[in-house]
Amino acid sequence: MPINYSTYKLWSRSQTQWQWSGGMVPVLAGINYSSMLAIAKQLDIKVSPGMFLKIQALEAYTIEKIRKKMEKK
Repeated sequence: MPINYSTYKLWSRSQTQWQWSGGMVPVLAGINYSSMLAIAKQLDIKVSPGMFLKIQALEAYTIEKIRKKMEKK
């Protein structure tokens, strides 16, 4: 099994857990980590500090990408 498989599996299953804020102009706030950890538990994935850092990096990249896309509208 590839080393990042568990991270990818948890990341892909957590895509319904994004939080938005901002009222009239929505702003992507980030992943709901409580929900993500519940998903990890359901999938029997132990979230190590290293995996958590990978998830945060993916989250930061995604937030930046979506914010840039929304600025173009």
